[in-house]
Amino acid sequence: MSAKDKLIADVVARGVAAFTTKNFQNVPRPLVAAVKKTPVVADFIRKRYQVDVHEIPSFDGLKLNVTRFRALNGCYWNGKNHVMLLVHGFQVQQAMMWFNLPFFLPHGYDCVTVDLRTAGLSEGKDINTMGWNESKDVGEVCKWIRKEYGDDVVLGLYGQSMGSATIMQYSSTDPNLGFIIEDCGYASLKDTVKNIHDRFLGFVDWDEFYPKVLKYAAVGDVNYDMVKPIESVAKLDPDIPMMILHSIPDAYIVIENADRIYEAKRGKKEIHKYTLAPHSASFFMHPFLYKKDIDDFFQKYDLDRK
Repeated sequence: MSAKDKLIADVVARGVAAFTTKNFQNVPRPLVAAVKKTPVVADFIRKRYQVDVHEIPSFDGLKLNVTRFRALNGCYWNGKNHVMLLVHGFQVQQAMMWFNLPFFLPHGYDCVTVDLRTAGLSEGKDINTMGWNESKDVGEVCKWIRKEYGDDVVLGLYGQSMGSATIMQYSSTDPNLGFIIEDCGYASLKDTVKNIHDRFLGFVDWDEFYPKVLKYAAVGDVNYDMVKPIESVAKLDPDIPMMILHSIPDAYIVIENADRIYEAKRGKKEIHKYTLAPHSASFFMHPFLYKKDIDDFFQKYDLDRK
């Protein structure tokens, strides 16, 4: 390989790292805080939901900002509490999940959202790991939920994009999950980078490029090769229901990811694909169908309020 090709591979690899793990993930926190405190935003939330905000430590001491929304008629029914944890994707924050609250609150589930590390009002800078440490953040929030609601709480996970990869990465470590709904998650980070490379970066030699990505995008001892949500899904208890949702066409996470995840999941599962919807935008482009599919999923697996 020529020195020029090696240089191109190095520059592009640094760019990938700068866009992902080394990126400034969100708008500045003071601006986030200011927006959340403006009367219009605050009044909109307060008038529709009972809301409380918490700060909990993650496994490495970083403080995570968590918001809880109470179901109108309570979340205790059928002898147990019922809670949904909604996890946002890359370069956004928990407020993006608030659009999805109407899909879950009416079913009798309190809803919890979290700013993952580097996002929104949570701590951290230049340490996004695309689902690895973030899955441990999710684990700490799940511990907090069980402390608040009891160990027997029916706990469901919902995620979008990187948030989906995060909840899937976490899922096999928690045998007591109630169910999982993932939207536009990736099966593995390496395969996703390879797909993007093949479609847009074919001028860069893969064998020279990817090792540099592993080097530059590493955060401590965490690298791209470690993020394999599909392997976690394959270990899931077959009795844990899983709903797989995906947009068509998805320019970022191609539809084959959904198919692979579906095949890997044993037991209770279903898959839905939504045409003419950008990445993670199915709920916005097809709100009624999206809601119907979720409603049917809850009814099919006896997850609805009694």
